[in-house]
Amino acid sequence: MRDSRGFALIEVAMEGLAVSAFLLVVTLFCVQSSIVASDISATRAQARFDAMRWDLENLADWQALHFADNATFSNSIAILRFTPTEGVNISLEASAVGWSGVATFDGLNSGEGCAIRFGNGPIPSGPVTPAAPREVSCTQ
Repeated sequence: MRDSRGFALIEVAMEGLAVSAFLLVVTLFCVQSSIVASDISATRAQARFDAMRWDLENLADWQALHFADNATFSNSIAILRFTPTEGVNISLEASAVGWSGVATFDGLNSGEGCAIRFGNGPIPSGPVTPAAPREVSCTQ
């Protein structure tokens, strides 16, 4: 039978140990959750840049087909009948000797995006300038 005057010293120590262990587990769970959340955010940003890069590479193929048929480059993705990935916005500039395109994504900052340049066309008026023709350059 238990003494009604209070807890024994060992019982108090064991309760304190259990509370400390619980707090440690909660703390470790919070740290792990924050690491996973940052990994998910980085993966999402990388997927957006991959979509922009892929769209600009495909756009180059559509421009080549358009040039083969019309001997001109197009200033419009509608004329090229090109549909970018959802969330990707593309702007084109073309001249008689080349073209450039800039891709941005709805969920990214305004200074982030990708660009491509082909031939001696206009230099992209976007967040980054490609170093070589038909090279897709991105801010990330």
